[in-house]
Amino acid sequence: MIHSFTQSLRLQLKHIHVVVFELAPPITETSLFEGDMSLSDVGVTPTKVTAVVRSALEGIRHDRPEIRPGLTKMLDSARAEELIGTSNPPH
Repeated sequence: MIHSFTQSLRLQLKHIHVVVFELAPPITETSLFEGDMSLSDVGVTPTKVTAVVRSALEGIRHDRPEIRPGLTKMLDSARAEELIGTSNPPH
């Protein structure tokens, strides 16, 4: 849902030279994580906040509109597989 929103916003604002970046962080080691979940709940080690911030700043510096640090890089692969699957229905 956020992805669709940022895509729409990016299109609407491109003529006034506003750049919209989308950051999709992985499970991140924050007080929210520590209070609500445990490592056994999610099955992966949370990413350090500094690593997420570093990835975000690098993405902005390189003008990447969609920034997906860590495990969230797999979102692009999953979305591509979903699109391919729906565009080529089985016979």
